[in-house]
Amino acid sequence: MHPNASRALALAAIAALTPAASADIFQDDFESAPVGSFPGDPWHDIFERAVDRPVPAPTMTIIETTDAHGNATRAIQSSQTSGTNGAFVPIEHANKHTVSMDVRIDRAPAPNQGWPMAVGFIQDSGVGSGDVNANPQALIYGWNNRRWWFFISQGQDRPAVNVMLGGPQYQIGVWYRFTITADTELGVFEATVADAATGDVLNERTITHTSWDPARGMFDAITMFDGESATATTVGQATLDNVVYTPAPGTAIPAGMLALAVGARRRR
Repeated sequence: MHPNASRALALAAIAALTPAASADIFQDDFESAPVGSFPGDPWHDIFERAVDRPVPAPTMTIIETTDAHGNATRAIQSSQTSGTNGAFVPIEHANKHTVSMDVRIDRAPAPNQGWPMAVGFIQDSGVGSGDVNANPQALIYGWNNRRWWFFISQGQDRPAVNVMLGGPQYQIGVWYRFTITADTELGVFEATVADAATGDVLNERTITHTSWDPARGMFDAITMFDGESATATTVGQATLDNVVYTPAPGTAIPAGMLALAVGARRRR
């Protein structure tokens, strides 16, 4: 990962989109959330996980804005504060996860000083430490020159993949539709960025992590977060909407069975 972003990129990586007790599809368009507040359960503020320089909660709030088609909508927006701003909800471990959401970059940080938003999956428990910087993750994030990157890691000091997605640069104030699919058993990850208004695919990439260990990356949370250095001269900001999470049918693994499933794979 980029030198200035490698340890920070994981810092807030815990925003998730479905209740821990459910393997059902989860959707949220934030229309019922009060403007000016942090959304209610099952959302959690990333403040709860940001060990290094946490931003005072709430780090994201509901705003009134317009969607990709110019219609009035409510969405969740990050605080324009240096540090880590984001939200999360736990999900069950599964062999395959898919999450989609609309993302709009409202302001980009100065070069090499942070990223305006990252979304994807993280392993929030069972590996690493209390600092999410140490935990496995699979994320699309914005970086220098307004490019989207795909970062896949099994945790601190383990092999990671960090590649720039092809396609055009992102534009400030334009809605994009992110979709990430993670096969946590085979280590195959798909990232797609589309124009939210037209559905046209702009950036896409499929990556197989050749050193992937399923025991370290079943994923139990989905994230949206940003991050800037303490000395950032320009702080980024982003707005997100229309979150949809889906585990592949029949792949959710109850917590009590996870250890047995992992052990069986290791014995093959």
